[in-house]
Amino acid sequence: MSYIQKSGDFSKEMRGKPMHNVMHLHDWIIVSTRYDEGKARDLLTNLCKVCSPMGMQIRNPKIILVNEDRIQNYLDACKYNVNENTDMVCFIVPNNKKERYDAIKKLTCLDIAIPSQVVVTRTLSKRNMLMSVATKIGIQLNCKLGGEPWALEIPFKAKIMVIGYDTYHDSAGRGRSAGAFIASMNQLLTRWYSKVTFHSAGAWEELSNYVRVHFVCALKKYKEKNNCFPDLILYYRDGVGDGQIPYVMEWEVKPCKEVIATDLSCRARFAFIVVNKKINTRFFAPTEDSYTNPPPGYLGGQYRDSF
Repeated sequence: MSYIQKSGDFSKEMRGKPMHNVMHLHDWIIVSTRYDEGKARDLLTNLCKVCSPMGMQIRNPKIILVNEDRIQNYLDACKYNVNENTDMVCFIVPNNKKERYDAIKKLTCLDIAIPSQVVVTRTLSKRNMLMSVATKIGIQLNCKLGGEPWALEIPFKAKIMVIGYDTYHDSAGRGRSAGAFIASMNQLLTRWYSKVTFHSAGAWEELSNYVRVHFVCALKKYKEKNNCFPDLILYYRDGVGDGQIPYVMEWEVKPCKEVIATDLSCRARFAFIVVNKKINTRFFAPTEDSYTNPPPGYLGGQYRDSF
């Protein structure tokens, strides 16, 4: 598939081409205000047009219209109409008000655990762009249902697991940090195990316990799905300052190596990579008469720090 490399966006080129692994949308709900009913139906019409060639079947949803743009109206419409067969809830909202978005995501992600999509009516206003918007939304819906829109051939002959870990420090909840852990479950790196835990900020021993538990669970889940452990594990760690590297070595790298060697005896090769974005190095790509920033997908030189 060819696309404009400079933009790095090939969603438009996906239109009319089947996705890699498709999940169908049979039982779903659209929640909208009465005022925006027309935009909601326009989106539905275009979704049906673009998703069918991509291999995704979309049946007519149940459309719930609320009288006013109030947060509780959206929440009630969702709670009283979702059942065990509902695949997805799509909310059409008039603006990107943060309080509304947070309330919707809390309800759908935490309280009733159902995939959701929030669409701002501003993105549906330009009729000449609606097909492109519908294509992007259709791809997102497929992902949220567990599908895989595309995949790349990963040039590893060995069975590989890629892990990513980052921490988030919420200024509203002082003294507490959230840690996000993900691990790939297949060779194409399109299916993932994920876990989020909370720990005290700066408490490396507490963090170490969570890292060990996540690592063990991810390896067990990988073996459950593939009937074997990975041969190679690449662990990418973000959110670490230069002064924290010794703590990472002691409280994160060491427990992972112990799990591999003793707890599970999976005998995988293990590489731990600390990702640092605070660098002074700049890369440029040559043009006919000047230099420019490298296009998306650029692979630079090979630099490595060893511990």
